[in-house]
Amino acid sequence: MRQLFTCGILLCAAQLALNAAAVPEGYYPFPLKWDDNQFGTATDVSFLNHKPAGAHGRVIVKDGRFRTSGNNEPIRFLGIGIGGDGVFELDRDAAEKVAARLAKNGVNIVRFHNLDGSDRDRDTLIDFSRPGSCHFNPEHLDRLDYFIAQLKKQGIYLVMGLKVNRTLLPADGAPAGTRLGKRTDRFAKAWIDSQKQWARRLLTHVNPYTGTTLADDPAVVSVELNNESSLLFENLNWIAGLHPELLRELTGLWNDWLLEKYGSDRTLEAAWSKGAASAGNSLLRSASRWHFEHQENLKEICPNSAAGSGASVETVVLSRNDQDWKTQLQLPGLTLEDGCDYTLEFEASADRPGNVRVVSSLDKSDWRNCGLDEAFHIGPEPRKFRFCFTAGNTERGHVRISFGVGHAPGRVRFSGITLVPGARFDGLHGKSLAAKSVSLPLSGNAAQLRDRFEFMVDLDRRYADIMLDFLRNELKLQSLAVDTQIDWGGLSGLKREERMDYVDVHAYWGHPEFTGGSWEFKPGKWKIHNAPQSPRLITGEWCALEQFSRYKQTGKPLSVSEHDYPYPNDYAVEMMPLLVSIALRQEWDMLHLFIHGTFKSRGNSEGISHMFDQTNHPGKIGFFPAAALIFRQGMFEPAGRRIEMRLPRKPWLHFNNRFDRAWAVSGVRRNLLDSRCSISPMPLDTDEGAVAVTVEAAENAPQPMRAWQEGERTFFTALADRCAVITGHFGGHPVELGGFRIDAGTFPGNFGAAVLVARDGKALAESSELLLTIAGRFENSGVIWNDERSSTLNETNTWGRPPVLAAALNAAVELPADAPRKVYALDSTGRRTAELPAEFRDGKLRFRILPEHRAMHYEVKKP
Repeated sequence: MRQLFTCGILLCAAQLALNAAAVPEGYYPFPLKWDDNQFGTATDVSFLNHKPAGAHGRVIVKDGRFRTSGNNEPIRFLGIGIGGDGVFELDRDAAEKVAARLAKNGVNIVRFHNLDGSDRDRDTLIDFSRPGSCHFNPEHLDRLDYFIAQLKKQGIYLVMGLKVNRTLLPADGAPAGTRLGKRTDRFAKAWIDSQKQWARRLLTHVNPYTGTTLADDPAVVSVELNNESSLLFENLNWIAGLHPELLRELTGLWNDWLLEKYGSDRTLEAAWSKGAASAGNSLLRSASRWHFEHQENLKEICPNSAAGSGASVETVVLSRNDQDWKTQLQLPGLTLEDGCDYTLEFEASADRPGNVRVVSSLDKSDWRNCGLDEAFHIGPEPRKFRFCFTAGNTERGHVRISFGVGHAPGRVRFSGITLVPGARFDGLHGKSLAAKSVSLPLSGNAAQLRDRFEFMVDLDRRYADIMLDFLRNELKLQSLAVDTQIDWGGLSGLKREERMDYVDVHAYWGHPEFTGGSWEFKPGKWKIHNAPQSPRLITGEWCALEQFSRYKQTGKPLSVSEHDYPYPNDYAVEMMPLLVSIALRQEWDMLHLFIHGTFKSRGNSEGISHMFDQTNHPGKIGFFPAAALIFRQGMFEPAGRRIEMRLPRKPWLHFNNRFDRAWAVSGVRRNLLDSRCSISPMPLDTDEGAVAVTVEAAENAPQPMRAWQEGERTFFTALADRCAVITGHFGGHPVELGGFRIDAGTFPGNFGAAVLVARDGKALAESSELLLTIAGRFENSGVIWNDERSSTLNETNTWGRPPVLAAALNAAVELPADAPRKVYALDSTGRRTAELPAEFRDGKLRFRILPEHRAMHYEVKKP
């Protein structure tokens, strides 16, 4: 027994030594507790929630803001999405603890996402033991009901997603041998009927723990019809792959639309023939000069190898790029005339299926589009393509036709490439609207393609109207509603979402890019843009925050229902401080981070469980309490400069159907730090591609937000009476903001975030309760980075293993104060672990944070 005891001690010592050795220099373990039950701490901001959710009436929209109907008070929402895997692993005890922990961290809304997943029984509401996809698993439904009741009890509102990943099965009405997913769900009658059935069963089911239905519960802020869904997203290649039954149904709808617009075959044929050109001389020749971009990804390049007229090229694309345009086959030096129509025709094939994009653009900076931007699918069978377009924004001798083949690895062939002035049309060939036999063109002249495009815009809107009318009129839905994210389908989303109550958007910073298959996390097959987002606020380049700002509409609240810095990312601590600061500047009222982590199905909460894990990542959930205090209490004022853009009646027919290009045409400077942007609901009285912009400046500008760079260092600061935000490379570089000063030594990466906020609503120097949140990099144990820190090289566990590690900070801190304060280091639950020596002199409080505190939160309190 004694020998066994000694062996046990030796084994424990060996394990401790192994664990210690696994922690790299400059880090310490900082695991979180999913069942955190330390309430009443400085990190507990659950007092922000009115309980239960709905206590002040339903959430309505008035004067462009979310408000509670009972008291007409504005309400902002800060939340987290949660998927089926996160919901259905929760027994009752876990549901109570998770709901309480979310409220403690300042969450007052949860967006239910992917409850209809169709891949794993454990993660879905669907009962696959029964035919079809509309029967609910009773145990999972009970878990959902109980969790909803616990959220409501904690003052947490709900957004209910109806359609995310469910596929229509033959038992639901899909053609035999098929499973129908995205796009068909927006026009196929069987699919729409199935969505109605799902909505009826989910929204009219009485929750035994709340005593009400989701259709009537004031805790439900909104119902989202269909996540990330549009017939017009990316391209219309999907039409070619439709099952014959679905193609017949879509063709019938197309003919109905044409009949309503034109009234007869003769009028249709005349419209499609207008401006048509007979075959003329091509601007491209068999000896046309080719240019190859990213040539190192090509081999065996054979330009103009095919016999016959027109240009041709054959080559082998060695690997898939994350973007199709990163490997291009280009024909530069062309002269096109603005406002003139052109027809591009060619034959294409490939050894294996792939997607190609063909565009016309300048062949020099700024590389702007000149009228053509189409995507198509190629495979072993040679196919002929025809694309017609109207040229615009051209420069004589500097237009190119480019084939983006970055998404078509393997051998590709293009032959007979001709570019002819005019728009060609070959006639109806005996097809008629009465017989509903006019085909939906896969390619065609400008008039045909414009009709096809407008048909899809109207079909998208038709779906939104059908589902909204069903929810309102038949299910008596009381909550707000939104169809999908407004930018899915480009500017046409303005028409689709016209009757919806608010605008919803998604965007990520540092989302993974795949050079192998989609979501293939093998070493060398994926990468991230591992950089802070804040420098883009200086340069005005694309970033997630800039993207959000394009979509705000005057008179409607804006919701960000998905945002994240997907793990691994060295700059994740910037996410929450930056998001809430810019959101208040721009008057965005609902923010959801994607998505709740798991602690059973993917391991415990001591490590970051997956790429989009919010609740097990200290650099994300750890900043929620401070972010909630700032955002939900509106500590930063809206930007003083207001920019409103008016668009033409059908903006989707212009600007390449893109919001960013409409804003570019406006020519106005959009600085998110000092300007708030919106799109007017009142269109211009024109069908041309024009915009009008109104810029108003307030007399009293709010306190400044600032972003700047010093060499390779970048910084962002935001100051208000009750809070101060600093993010950036402050390791080894002191930063001061309104008397709040961080003087930190170097630490891994030297990039961090520090947020000081008053818990009691007073100014910083007067507050009796301050919360300081300060941290640098977080990552799991055992992560193996490549040299550029843009991807991990782990063969098995891409994300590393528990416990999560925190960069160790050693920093002198100085705060404004009107009297002495006590300072406490807090553990991951907010429990006090140590009192720090603090000096008060000349209106300043000074103390030092140390690695041995193993803390990212510090409480500063009046004695």
